[in-house]
Amino acid sequence: MNKADLQTLNDVAWAEVTHAYGPAVDAPDMLRQLMEGGDDLEEATEFLFGALTHQGTLYSATLPVLRFCVRVLDQLSADATEQVVAWIQFVGSLTRTSPEAPYAAELRAEAISVVEALLALDAKKGGEYYTRALGAWRCDAENGLSDRVRTRLQECPVDGGTLAALGTWGGDLSTYLTSDDLGVRAAAAFHDRSNAGTAALIEVLGDPDIEEVWLEIEPEGRLDDVADELLTRDLGAIPEADRAQLESLAVLYASTNFMPWEHFLQLIDTGHGNGVLNVDETRRFLHAVVDNDFLWQTPYAAAALEKAGLPGDREKLRGMVGGMQDRPLREPGAASAPTQKSLD
Repeated sequence: MNKADLQTLNDVAWAEVTHAYGPAVDAPDMLRQLMEGGDDLEEATEFLFGALTHQGTLYSATLPVLRFCVRVLDQLSADATEQVVAWIQFVGSLTRTSPEAPYAAELRAEAISVVEALLALDAKKGGEYYTRALGAWRCDAENGLSDRVRTRLQECPVDGGTLAALGTWGGDLSTYLTSDDLGVRAAAAFHDRSNAGTAALIEVLGDPDIEEVWLEIEPEGRLDDVADELLTRDLGAIPEADRAQLESLAVLYASTNFMPWEHFLQLIDTGHGNGVLNVDETRRFLHAVVDNDFLWQTPYAAAALEKAGLPGDREKLRGMVGGMQDRPLREPGAASAPTQKSLD
C-alpha cells in the first residue's frame, strides 16, 4: 500500500462534497478499507455503488473518489480490483448515457486517465467488467490511445461485451456477423452499419433471448437502444428479403408484451411515418397493435400513436386500419413523400 496515495485523501475537502447520504466525510475510511481489502471489502464496495452512484445518480463526491480509485487501481487486491473496475464501468456508462446529468461532464473529463489506468492493468485481474469498462470510457485522444485500446481488446477472449467495446473504439466487427453466439452477433451487428450489419441487426432483434443477452453486453443498456440504432440505418435501401424480415419484426414487437413496438411507428406509410413499410406492411403492423389487449391497458399506447400522427383511440385506429385495405401498394423499397397523410 502506497502511503503517498493514502495521503492524497487528506487533500480533498470531503465535508464540502456529498453523496447519496450527505457530506462525504466517511469517504476516506471507506477508501482505506477498499485498499486494505479483506473482511472490509464488502462494506467499501457497497459504499461505491450505494452512496456514490445510488440508483444511477452521480454526486459531487463521485469525482474525487473516481480519481482516487484510478490512482490506486494497480495496488488493489484481485477481489477489490474486480469490484472497482465494475464500479468504474458503471460510472462511465452513466456519464455516456446521461451526458447532461449533474457532474457527468466533470467525470467524463477524466476519460483519458481512466483508460490509461485500465490499460496499465492486467486484463485478467480486471475481471468480468474490464472490457466493458474500456467501452464505457470511449474518448477521443491522440498518441495512439485508440490503437492501444483496440489492440488490448483484440487480445481478450471474444464475447459480446468485448466486441461491443471494440466496436465503440472503431474496431472492424464484420467477421462476427455470422457467429453462432447471439451476443457476439448482436454486438457486431450493432456497430456494423453495412447492409450485412443491418440484416444481422434485424435478425438478432427477432431472437426471443435478445433482451437478456443485450443486458449482458451492455449492463445499463436497453433493448430500446438497439431498436433506435436500427432506425438510424438506411432501411429503404435494404434487399427485399431483409424488408420482409423487418416487417415481421415490427409485427412481432406489436404482438408481444413489453417490447419497444412504438419505434416502428417511424416506418409506417401513414401519419408521420417515412414509408419504409408499404401500405400492406403498415396495415399488418397496426392491426397487431390494435389486437394486442396488453398495449391498451395504459395510456402509453395512445400517446405513442398520437405522437406518430395516428388516432389514439383503439376503435378509431381499428377503423382506419380496416380502410387501408383499399389503398394502392407502393413499389417495394420506394419511399413515400415525407408529408403527413390524412387519417380521415
